Amino acid sequence: MQEKRIFLTERHNSTITKKERQAQNKNMTFCAHKTESAKDRHFMNPLDHIPEDIRRTAAQCRHYAMCKIDYLETGLCPPAKKTPYVGYFPQGRMDLCDALAKDLIPVTEAAVEIISSCTLCGSCDRQCHFVTGMRPMKVMQALKAFLNAFLEKGEKPAVIPEDEPLKALKTIVGEKWATTRHRT
Repeated sequence: MQEKRIFLTERHNSTITKKERQAQNKNMTFCAHKTESAKDRHFMNPLDHIPEDIRRTAAQCRHYAMCKIDYLETGLCPPAKKTPYVGYFPQGRMDLCDALAKDLIPVTEAAVEIISSCTLCGSCDRQCHFVTGMRPMKVMQALKAFLNAFLEKGEKPAVIPEDEPLKALKTIVGEKWATTRHRT
């Protein structure tokens, strides 16, 4: 059975497969994997830059939220303390790595900000490994290496235009909580 994902549209719910969504993402003009010219398309494949063992680790994040609680009193992730959105916690970066590796999302301005904010301090390793045995620090290092390769190759982050559902969400929760831009 194929995995199904639900995407809300302005008028109705639309159920499409993961493959269909990936095809849509690749055909969008704002996709980060493509250059401006339709003739001169090039693609930076995350699979070439994120090793298989790292992809497996990222996909196995159990969402126990050990990275969000300083129960060992060794400190929390500095960017997460400063910007308390889930993406800035190691758990969010694990999800980001998994989604990039599976080509579910393009590299966006927000992804660049989140990946860049990691200080590689290692607090995620201490907290997570104590309970789960996982080593998220390796994922953080691989994400930063992927981003460096992405930017060195001259790739540009995708600019995601606002759609009607996002605009409607902003009226409920405000700009700070509903945006396609990075948050500072």
